[in-house]
Amino acid sequence: MAYSLEPVALGEVVFEDVKDTIVNLPVSPEFSERLFGFMKRGPEFENLLAFRRLYPGIALKAKAGDQTTLGLQQGVNTGFLVYYHYPEDTVSTLYRVSTGSSRAFIGVESDRSGTPTEVITTPNQSYDVGTKVGMKASLGMALKVDTSPLDTFLDTLSGITFNQVLFEIGDIDEVPEGQTPLFSYYIYFTDQNNKFIRRPSDRNPVTLQLSGQPQTELDADGNTVLAVRAPAQAIFSQANQNYSVDIAGYLNALFRGDITRTDWLLYGGLVNTATQDDDFKKSLRQFVVDKNRIKVKVIYSKRR
Repeated sequence: MAYSLEPVALGEVVFEDVKDTIVNLPVSPEFSERLFGFMKRGPEFENLLAFRRLYPGIALKAKAGDQTTLGLQQGVNTGFLVYYHYPEDTVSTLYRVSTGSSRAFIGVESDRSGTPTEVITTPNQSYDVGTKVGMKASLGMALKVDTSPLDTFLDTLSGITFNQVLFEIGDIDEVPEGQTPLFSYYIYFTDQNNKFIRRPSDRNPVTLQLSGQPQTELDADGNTVLAVRAPAQAIFSQANQNYSVDIAGYLNALFRGDITRTDWLLYGGLVNTATQDDDFKKSLRQFVVDKNRIKVKVIYSKRR
């Protein structure tokens, strides 16, 4: 999206050990006067659509040469705070312009020419990039897993219970100095169009659930539906240089026929209709791994 090259606010911020921080930057006098002029006498503040025609959005851009990333949470505190006072008033009045309900986009320029990922050009399409695969945050590069071998494996078994089933990725390739691998990912069920499978009732995407938690639940009408309340999270182990998550509950449910197998889409953020807090859109973290280091490890016992 195009944006003005002349900033309306400019500043530097030093972050320490505080995670949740609200940053305030003073805007330029010219922008301040212009905005306040519209507030006093313009039709731009009559409704939301009129204001969007005036200012379609806000672009946040790092200074040239900055070698860092910044995670931002858009909310009610994202926007403009306008302080003004009426004649003879001694106390200022606050007018808040919030972008909490606005859509947000990440603009990242990525030159992938000469790399295995240069073939990736179309959203929601699977690509064969060779023996190395991985995930890239903020570029929307997720990892799709073909789970059809599970059918072949389960067809060879009968009268068993899965005690422990680990889905593991790693060891991952060495991470370049100054970079950090993806913190975690979730396992989403995906369709043939490489999109999240969503529950018809609430449009929440369906994820593989934690072991020890039900993989299905009853909806308001008493119908059995896939559960979404306890998604399994695979967290990166610095010591082992891998990702691991227990999927025994899922495999037991699949073996019993409680759920239908689908392919998986590994995605680095938690997506649901109640929040826009998606960590996969907030960093440039990534990892690369050999295909033969993506495995399911199974321990099961025979039932007597």
